[in-house]
This record gives sequence, structure tokens and C-alpha cells, in this order.
Amino acid sequence: MFGSKRSTVRRCDRGHEMEPSWEQCPFCTAERVEAGEPSRDAVIVARKVTPVRSLVGWLVVRNGDQAGEDFRLLSGKNVIGKGTGASIVIRDPYLSENHASVDWRKDKGYTVRDLGSKHGTSVNGESVSNERRIADGDLLQMGRTELRFRAYEDPA
Repeated sequence: MFGSKRSTVRRCDRGHEMEPSWEQCPFCTAERVEAGEPSRDAVIVARKVTPVRSLVGWLVVRNGDQAGEDFRLLSGKNVIGKGTGASIVIRDPYLSENHASVDWRKDKGYTVRDLGSKHGTSVNGESVSNERRIADGDLLQMGRTELRFRAYEDPA
């Protein structure tokens, strides 16, 4: 007889999927802030002011010495690399200074682009040569680092 497989997905009280490294749900926290109920741990999400880059998602490191760390993605271009000029700095000797970018644009949604790195970028095991759309839960590989992409709802 086949047994039922128990889900290992962790969810908050409101049903948002939670990464293992998250102590509180950033989706719920952002919603509370927008409703005018900020807390001391609140993530401030600017959505109404055009010049401010708004929160659009996260990258969660899945392996290596930074496993469990998460990095906020803002609207527009987010450069990932080992160089100090990158928006998101990952300590991986196989990353280029400016290795790849994860972008959010209203007309294109979420995309990833390799920036001419030596060791390449892949999404769910498929190599990225140009711009490629990504979705919540996709696994990105840059150098030897695995990153889980988590999308926040459309910041429109």
C-alpha cells in the first residue's frame, strides 16, 4: 500500500510559503506595514513613491558558508557577484565580480541574465546565455552557489 507523503513545505499562519531561514513571514510583515500596522521588525516596502525601488523578492542561499542567508531584491537591476560593486555580494571564488543580474520590470516581470561570467549561470539546471524569465521557487546556480528565488507579489 502506498503511504501519503508528508509535505515538508513550511507555511506561515496565512499560508505563505516560508524559507527555512525565515523566522517570520516577510510577506505578512510587508502587508501589515502597508495597512499601517508597522512593528519594530517590519520590512518597509515602498510602493507608492516612484523614485524609490520597491521590494520585489528575495534570493536565499542554499549551500556553502552563506547557506540560509537571504538577500532582498529591489525593482530594477540587482547585480550578483563577488565584487564590492555588486548589489548582492556572494563569497564564492567561482563567481565573477559582476556575475549575473536578477531584474524586475513591470513590462517583463522577473528575469535573470548572465553578465559574461566565466563559470556561467543556470536556472533549474538549464544554462542561461541571454535574459530568461524566472518564477517563484526557481533554483539559480551561479558559480558553485545555489540560490532559491522567492518572488514577492507584483509591486505595481
